[in-house]
Amino acid sequence: MDTLEFILNLKNVNRISTVNPSSISTILKTFQNGEFEPCQDEIRKHIDDSKVIDVYVLFICFSIDLNQNVSDISMIIQRLTKYHNILKLHSQHLSPINRFNEALKRGIELFSKSLLMIINDKKGASQHFEVKPLIDYHEYFIDFCSSLGNIEVAELDKANEISVVLRQLEYLFEQKSAKKEANKQNEAVEKKQNNQEEIEKETQCQNKIQKNEEENFHNPIYGEMGQIDKFASSSWYVLVNKIGMFQLLIKEKRLFEAAIVYKDVQSELAKFEPKKYFPGLFFPFYQALAPNAEQVHNFMNKHSKTLQWDIANNLYEMDSNRFLKELPLKVENVMKDDGCSGVQYAEESNDSFNEGQSYNDVNDPSARVDENENLMEHFWDED
Repeated sequence: MDTLEFILNLKNVNRISTVNPSSISTILKTFQNGEFEPCQDEIRKHIDDSKVIDVYVLFICFSIDLNQNVSDISMIIQRLTKYHNILKLHSQHLSPINRFNEALKRGIELFSKSLLMIINDKKGASQHFEVKPLIDYHEYFIDFCSSLGNIEVAELDKANEISVVLRQLEYLFEQKSAKKEANKQNEAVEKKQNNQEEIEKETQCQNKIQKNEEENFHNPIYGEMGQIDKFASSSWYVLVNKIGMFQLLIKEKRLFEAAIVYKDVQSELAKFEPKKYFPGLFFPFYQALAPNAEQVHNFMNKHSKTLQWDIANNLYEMDSNRFLKELPLKVENVMKDDGCSGVQYAEESNDSFNEGQSYNDVNDPSARVDENENLMEHFWDED
């Protein structure tokens, strides 16, 4: 049975003039050795046998309860309330009558020493709580204990030291709270600044994209309307919209929805058919091929493994623009209907070969622009 409950339920308590020290010697010994369970057993036995509550022994009982039941400083006020109830209930039954003030003072100081050790031991790991109510109740509890006799609170050194430590703890918690609040405000300001920087970067990026689009819109390579508008189908714009939707979902951290769009785009890319997305490019290509398809295939079938083909193909891979411009000036394509000879090349021109500038030269992009512009004009004129 809990010792405090045992004392609360105690009836017919006797009050005696003096307490025989030998009767509580075992209690004192077990308490000093930190043997709290045996000590409580001895206290219950002593009270049950004598029907006497020694005030000094009672404060030993309070000290044991502190050590066994207080794991955090915030729990102290609950224990003090219980001790106060016991003292209030038995305030007229406490012994000894003779030298009561001396026994009471020793008991309060013993209890205060135990309480101070617990506070100092646990204040470093204690979670933040309102210390002010504990300060007030501790002072009220000590005042009540002192009023049981004729004791001045100023004479209780350990009890007063507890008040100082608790006020220091209150100040420490206030400093931590202020620092936490300051950090929170700094984080909010920093987040706001970061958001502003992101907005500015996004604005700059959008302005750059818009500028590039405006430049490309009037670029001679793409034409006044933009070559993509001439080539692309509605399927292309649907795909573009899906990619834009995916980028927006990622930016908004909506990853579940982004995953759905990603899967859809991946499925389209896996079966990507250029002719479906750019009919404006491939329709003229096949339109130009149609009337000459048989001859083109005859050239491929009969000469794709010949030396002439290999040389011409090398020229094409090296510089497709010069292949387009210069090769027709050097040879003539003639299909002879001899059933086997296929293509015969005319004798080379007597003109000497003059090495021209490569149109793949990255240092002179204007050359490629002019050439591509002429090529695209030829492409659309045939249409």
